[in-house]
Amino acid sequence: MPSKLGPHFIGTPGYDRWQAAGVRMMKFDPSSLGASEQVPPGILVVGKLDQQEENIKLTDWKALMNRGKSPAEAAEDRFEAQRNIYVGKNKPRVDRYQRNSRIDIWEDDNEVVPDNPQEAQWFSEYNIEMMKHYESIGKKRANFNFATGTPDIRPGEDDDIWPHLLPAIRYARDNGHYLALHEYMGPYADL
Repeated sequence: MPSKLGPHFIGTPGYDRWQAAGVRMMKFDPSSLGASEQVPPGILVVGKLDQQEENIKLTDWKALMNRGKSPAEAAEDRFEAQRNIYVGKNKPRVDRYQRNSRIDIWEDDNEVVPDNPQEAQWFSEYNIEMMKHYESIGKKRANFNFATGTPDIRPGEDDDIWPHLLPAIRYARDNGHYLALHEYMGPYADL
């Protein structure tokens, strides 16, 4: 299986160098999604969306859960909020998904970890609903996006959240979606 490791661009520095190196995957952040259109066929392209964005009334999954939203309601809210790009006052919003057609996989949650089994079960259901939304537009989703070392793995302990995430993991596996982890390396990993 080809590697799915590759650079995460914040802006577009080094794009030509990475492409010349033969990377098999490239990830673009919200400020550089448009550069993804330059990526040639054969390279997997991930588009990262904002966790929170005031102009489009976007907030994270846990905030929606804490407001009493069901997993399906929260998924609908986030998917639709992320769709509409705010381009300025008195300007029409732009459909971000259509505008960035080269993106193969969308990553839209960022390092928000369930704190207990109940949250993990809710989060698993939410992830399944989000995958279904992306399927409706012919795209895949990168799920979880946990930070390095999170969440804890506690096999056999009552507070282990991983068993409650299995439904989303299985759905992703069975439907061609992805699981993503944020790992950091390099001389400036602390940045």
